[in-house]
Amino acid sequence: EGGGGGGGGAREAAPYGMRGAGGGAKNSPCSTVFVANLSTACMEAELKELFQSLAGFAKMRFSPAKGAGCPVAWVDFADASFSTEALNALNGHVLSSGPGPDRSGGGIRIEFAKNKMGERPSDRV
Repeated sequence: EGGGGGGGGAREAAPYGMRGAGGGAKNSPCSTVFVANLSTACMEAELKELFQSLAGFAKMRFSPAKGAGCPVAWVDFADASFSTEALNALNGHVLSSGPGPDRSGGGIRIEFAKNKMGERPSDRV
C-alpha cells in the first residue's frame, strides 16, 4: 500500500527487499545498480562524485539526457554487498542539480540492474 508522504527533509531509504522508497527489489541482487529519476540538469561528474565516495565503487556508465528524456546511469561495485549498501544509502537522495521528474519525492531511484555491467543476458549460464 501507499507510502507515508508528508514532512520535508531527508527521508531514510528502505532497506533492500522492502517495497516503497525506490523499488530496489525488482531484480535480483547484482553488483551493478541502475540509477534513474535524475534531473535533466544532472551531470556525470556530480553523480560520479557521489558514488565514488562509497566503498566498493568500481565504475560508472552515464547516459546523458536525450530529447525530452532524463539522464540515467549504471554503477558497478566490487560485489553485490557493496551495491546493496549503495542502494540502501542513496535511494531517494536528492542531488544538488535538483529533483528528478518522478512524483515520488524527487530523489534518485536506484534498483539492481538486470545484468552486471558488461554482461549480456546471453553471457549467463
